[in-house]
Amino acid sequence: MGVYVTVAELARGLPADWAEQLTDDLGAGAADTDLLEGAIADAEAEVDAHVGRVLPLPLSTVPRFLGLLALDIAVYRVFGRRQIADEAVDARYKAAVRSLEKLARGEVSLGLSAAAPESVAGAQTVAPGSSRVFTRETLRGM
Repeated sequence: MGVYVTVAELARGLPADWAEQLTDDLGAGAADTDLLEGAIADAEAEVDAHVGRVLPLPLSTVPRFLGLLALDIAVYRVFGRRQIADEAVDARYKAAVRSLEKLARGEVSLGLSAAAPESVAGAQTVAPGSSRVFTRETLRGM
């Protein structure tokens, strides 16, 4: 199960019955969810490679925009398994990659901040220590 896209969303993002046609290598009569999940994982890795340049991962809140980009990339990867050229799929993939590149360059914002880790007001760090090795007594006569 993906972080940005689910298998159900990917199946809906494909033309009717294409999930089955593009992934049913064994003729089982159903879409191969393992292959769809693999396409989603690859797409999300591509998204994370760009997002990770400007924001710490994993994101605590996932903007829908990233889900849409991941969906277009996953659809492209599913089509690529069968080496089927589709102009609309290619165009959406290229647009998704351009958007990710703009995001990585800081030209597009997700509306999230790269916040520093939260600190607790008044908190102190205490580290256990051993007794001093060199004291006036141990150094006397040296």
